[in-house]
Amino acid sequence: MAYFAALLGARVLFGGESLNWDDAELPVAADLYRPGYGPQLPLYHWYQNALFGLFGISVFTIALGRDLIRLFTAIAMYVFARQVVRPTAAFAVTLGLELNIHFAWYAQRAFSHNNSAILFGLLAVFVFWMALDRPRSWGRWLLFGLVCGLGLLSKYNFLFVPVALLLTALSAPQFRRALSGTRMGTAFVLAGAIAAFPYQWIVNNLALATGASGSLDVADGGFFSTRISGLFELVQALASNAALPFALALLLLWFAPALRLVAPPLRATEHSGVAAAQLGRFLLRYLVCFTALLVIGILVAGIGNVRDRWLLPAFSLAGPAAVLLIWHRINRLGQTVLVSFSVLIALAVLIGHPLESRYWQDRGNAPFGPVIETMEAMGATSGTYVVAPFQWDAGNLKHRRTDWIVDDYRLLRFAQHDDRPFLLVLDNNPANVTQWLKQFGSDYRACPDRPEKRIDTKESDPGERQLELYIRWMCPTGSPKSDE
Repeated sequence: MAYFAALLGARVLFGGESLNWDDAELPVAADLYRPGYGPQLPLYHWYQNALFGLFGISVFTIALGRDLIRLFTAIAMYVFARQVVRPTAAFAVTLGLELNIHFAWYAQRAFSHNNSAILFGLLAVFVFWMALDRPRSWGRWLLFGLVCGLGLLSKYNFLFVPVALLLTALSAPQFRRALSGTRMGTAFVLAGAIAAFPYQWIVNNLALATGASGSLDVADGGFFSTRISGLFELVQALASNAALPFALALLLLWFAPALRLVAPPLRATEHSGVAAAQLGRFLLRYLVCFTALLVIGILVAGIGNVRDRWLLPAFSLAGPAAVLLIWHRINRLGQTVLVSFSVLIALAVLIGHPLESRYWQDRGNAPFGPVIETMEAMGATSGTYVVAPFQWDAGNLKHRRTDWIVDDYRLLRFAQHDDRPFLLVLDNNPANVTQWLKQFGSDYRACPDRPEKRIDTKESDPGERQLELYIRWMCPTGSPKSDE
């Protein structure tokens, strides 16, 4: 808990005043509770909006939302591990989460929706394991359905999690015998019922909901070349998610194997070792099944681009699985090395994030102050409606001026404010106004009697990330000249 509090403090104190890409999406949807928000599913928005309601829109609130999710993930991992091992080993298993660089670094740096998918992916595996342990318990199967339903509202890639768990159980005789078609089916029905309304919104707003689908490169290119590219990128994603924990595990097994005991081992230790190995093999089988589903998806859908983070709902468990498999097979020195390595990664993240924001001119250190001042000079006051199609710009404008009504490319609020002039903020290219006039419709034009501005912060703030923006008032045709 102290570690995540330190991460939160470091982000607030040293991480810059501007928001990163994923963070900037969140303030734009503040106080909007909807079944859908565009390409992202709604669960994290609902959660973050509740925090905005309590603490206001700020870097602190956004960082708090992220670190609470990560703290809950660590607690859930510890409780899960405690089902089979003692506290010291459970602590090591929890630290194993840090062996996935995407969880350790990027989940702290920028993830929001992905973090919720990681949490519910872990909870789904945990509850499924407990349900297999007591297959006649309706409560555990219903809890599994509840967790899966919420997971389906976190990220689209969570869809693979319950299917991979089912395949995991079916592929092993000791787990297959514990499955009940009635209870499993009821859990899936409950999950579907929870996710039904938001997914109906997706079907009704398909163009907006699939706004990021171009990153999949679906059937982009030749039949074979696209699928080969997808498989190659999947191998790269697997390596980036799982190579470190399993390579470290193999090295420790080689260089620090546990000595054979002359005397019979203590029963508790022996039982713990067997149970840990069983859970480790279960998690490893689950990762294999999850990978098999991805391979099938690539081949069937012709997906040519696979991103590392898409594997995180399952492969955040790669480190814990590796620790469970080797913990009772390495000596005390090996255990110390394993824990120390994970702790070093955690400390490197705590130190590295503020340094990155401070010295690498990332998105968290961008000079939005002059942009706000320019817009105020152009007549923007409290309640002014602003459209900044670039998500990062929109979120940072809303973060700096919470009294403005700000939209990004999703135009979530446009229908409520389409009858008055508004400010359009674009990358420094006036020609883009024509493109966005098509988006707004034929009833809008650039206001002829209002100022327009170009902003380039390179000269005013040379030490920070450069902003080049074009800002112009847009008016409904025949509208009054005031936006009051």
